[in-house]
Amino acid sequence: MAQLLIRRLDDEVKERLRSRAKAHGVSMEEEARMILADELTSSQPADTRGLGTRIAEMFRDIPDNDEPLPEMPRQPWRPIKF
Repeated sequence: MAQLLIRRLDDEVKERLRSRAKAHGVSMEEEARMILADELTSSQPADTRGLGTRIAEMFRDIPDNDEPLPEMPRQPWRPIKF
């Protein structure tokens, strides 16, 4: 079996790993192994699309989604009084 050393791990990440390992009743090393194995051997590939693309796809099938917004009546500009 191979070994892996991770340097400069953020303190918050290490603490979250420790808490997660404690909740599962395993060592931090075992928890890290399980996380890596679950992530890298899952049958679903990671979603690499950008956030904007994913949002656009959510609303793609809505009818008349591409119609322009109605014109708003123009109001004369005036300063706001506080």
